[in-house]
Amino acid sequence: MSKKQPNKRQPSKNQKDHKNQSQAGSRESQPGIPQMNIESEETEELCPPAIAERGYSIHELLGTGAFAKVYKAKNEKEMGDKDMAVKIIKLAKVSLEWKDKCLKVEMKIVKKMQHPHIIKVYEIFKTRRSVFIFMDFADNDTVHGFMQKNQRSCTEREAQPWFSQIAGALSYMHTREVAHRDLKCENILLNRDFSAKLTDFGFACYTYDFKLKTSLLSTTKCGTSAFMAPEVRNPPYDAKKADMWSMGAVLYEMLTFNKPFNENLPDRKVLNAQLKRQWYLPPTLKISEGCRNVLNGLLEPIVDNRLTSEGILRMPWIRGG
Repeated sequence: MSKKQPNKRQPSKNQKDHKNQSQAGSRESQPGIPQMNIESEETEELCPPAIAERGYSIHELLGTGAFAKVYKAKNEKEMGDKDMAVKIIKLAKVSLEWKDKCLKVEMKIVKKMQHPHIIKVYEIFKTRRSVFIFMDFADNDTVHGFMQKNQRSCTEREAQPWFSQIAGALSYMHTREVAHRDLKCENILLNRDFSAKLTDFGFACYTYDFKLKTSLLSTTKCGTSAFMAPEVRNPPYDAKKADMWSMGAVLYEMLTFNKPFNENLPDRKVLNAQLKRQWYLPPTLKISEGCRNVLNGLLEPIVDNRLTSEGILRMPWIRGG
């Protein structure tokens, strides 16, 4: 069953976020992203010597989360002058449960996700104090940052390609039995060419047990409250279907620069509003019927009636019609 961990981004009772220390100096023999465990008396310096020796340098701070920071980085040996980003997770700040479950799953999943609209991960290092995830650098902030910088919502014309690209990335994940569980505008990066890339797999989980050949339900209330599907507030739930509700909340925020439900209300009141479909578009907002159909299909409280990641790709608006 999907892992039960305390939730930071949605405050429930305990709050946690973004490993296990295997034999020092060993390299995982799995195909995919190189991963190395480094035996190092890691100091407080930003880039430990063992990582610097592999050509990496770490530069200015790009963003800060509850348990991780993201910096600009380079690897001139391997990548020349190309900018990279590195997510540094401080192990002392996360719970043992998080390290043993969520972080372990995140590291496995990011190695396998190879899609043009999912941020590319190059290498993962573990030291005694931190995990370093080196990945592509997105030049143009996040979708949320784009709206903040411009002090406005996205136009439908801007939202359509970005949303469609992320819908394609999510369909790719779901066909591989992986759910994201923290879809929001802050986790959609914009590249130099303004294409969208999905990032942050800290709450990602598998939705199928390939050994037992059975589907898995999530038992953890996790994610970010404003984007959380109604069933997530009362686990267990199908994480892939919950992702689709979150996609509806993402599209709503893109179009309005607001959330569909008041996240400051008590959970029971938010849930009641979700179940009664009490979300409203601003009367001045003019959007196409196709866009409205996508919103209605995603912000559907009846799980079995909600659009799936396959179904959404067949919607005319997603296909650019």
